[in-house]
Amino acid sequence: MRGSVWWERELGRIEREMEALSARHLRAVKRELEQARALVLRELLAARGEWTRGRLESVLRRVDSAMSEVERRLQQALASGIQEAGQTGADRADRIAARYAPNVQVARQPLPGELYLDLWSDYAFDLVRKGITEPVKAEIRNTIRSGFLTGRSLFETMQEVASADYERLTFASKFHRAEAITRTETNRVANRAAYLRLLDYQKNALEGEVWMKRWGTAQDDRVRETHVEAGLQPPIPVDADFIVGGHPCKHPVDPGLPPEESVNCRCSILGVPPGLE
Repeated sequence: MRGSVWWERELGRIEREMEALSARHLRAVKRELEQARALVLRELLAARGEWTRGRLESVLRRVDSAMSEVERRLQQALASGIQEAGQTGADRADRIAARYAPNVQVARQPLPGELYLDLWSDYAFDLVRKGITEPVKAEIRNTIRSGFLTGRSLFETMQEVASADYERLTFASKFHRAEAITRTETNRVANRAAYLRLLDYQKNALEGEVWMKRWGTAQDDRVRETHVEAGLQPPIPVDADFIVGGHPCKHPVDPGLPPEESVNCRCSILGVPPGLE
């Protein structure tokens, strides 16, 4: 990185921060998915004996209860990331102000409540809830009902639920979906917080001073072509729109962008203090 311009150095730092943040959140998601499997198997093991309609309904209620607990814990694990991601984004803007705008009073304070309301409104962690726990629950319920209808024993049905198919459902396809959503949402919140902090800096700027913003990419061959093009553009005023793939947006992973321009996006908004355009 030696010899790089200041904004390239900052982008490298931001990328490392976001990678560490996403990794922590993904570990939390994986723990909850593992807990889902453990809870369901424990409930099935407790329901010994042969099928009756009453026992079937009892088992299904236990499965639903177990999955509801997992859903609650999964939401808590993901929602707790809002504050961390939001503060990371705000700190990003503060760090640039402190380093490159010595005459600017740096905020360096927790995000005020109204900013968190904005972050909450944009945070779509319900995609994880609907995209992971509901299909897993449906798969388990279908397996249990199928066992009842075909005359298999509870033990045989339990073995099927614990089979490689359920393992694949939970820890491969669903975890990969969780990974995409968690990385996307974490970066969305961090960029939103950085953008809101930059608006605050512009609001308090001296007359004639204009804070700008730059679209920063991860600068590797995984970056979308439309995002590469956005990253090559000169800085624009903080309240102006980037145009990415023909779509206006205020920052990377903007909620207004279509999925093809936002899912798994690793780009970052970078504040440019007055005079550093």
